[in-house]
Amino acid sequence: MELLEYFLKEVDVSNPYYQFREEIENGQVNLFEDTPAPYEKLYVSSSKEAINKFRSLTQPQSSYGLEDNCKFILICHYLYKNKYVIEEFPELLENPVSLNDFATGQVRTYLIAHGIGDSSKVAWQDRRNLINTLKFKILENFYVQSEINQLFQIVSTRSAEFQDMTNEEKLKEIANLLEYLLKDGKKFITLDTETIYCGFISNEQITAYRKKIQCFRHSSVDSLAERESLKENIEFLISYGLAILAPLKKDNNK
Repeated sequence: MELLEYFLKEVDVSNPYYQFREEIENGQVNLFEDTPAPYEKLYVSSSKEAINKFRSLTQPQSSYGLEDNCKFILICHYLYKNKYVIEEFPELLENPVSLNDFATGQVRTYLIAHGIGDSSKVAWQDRRNLINTLKFKILENFYVQSEINQLFQIVSTRSAEFQDMTNEEKLKEIANLLEYLLKDGKKFITLDTETIYCGFISNEQITAYRKKIQCFRHSSVDSLAERESLKENIEFLISYGLAILAPLKKDNNK
């Protein structure tokens, strides 16, 4: 995933990262031509890679450049959108600050408060030790059974675990997994929904749900517009899809 594109797509006035949007969108100034120059693109393939980049960027330095600050904000935003929190700094991802404010200010303050160093000096090695051992936790809103998570890894084009997916990717892979579990040849099977779901979910409702989330499997103009229209309901759609998937297993739904 390219994090600048993701940032610009996701950040609106209700997002705590909106304060950085103009600065990041404008990039840096080309001193020779006095024109904006975009920052180098930043890609991550998983939350684990984003966390590793976070640790690398926040290692102690005498100063931090504008581009490093941009990367830090983009990574924090990515982790924030994927429901992460840092145990030692639980408010950081929800209330973002600049790279220098965190890596120099907040890290030093934390160490001093825990009896390491003092107001005049905190050793760089102590800062490194803290950064390298920060505990990243996911505030997962969705309970995913281990067997279902393994099936998500099978259908995912990058073998990703469910918690490492963005919300749009989660719906894409829910659609793929429903097809994997329910399609027999060219036709979808009919479930005994009275037994499986105690009558609370019907075959007709499953079909309607599958059609609703098909837009997350495609990138046409119409599909992108439909995705945008579902943005406010995306967490409900994920939860509903997981409820449908929860009792299903490969080869025993027929």
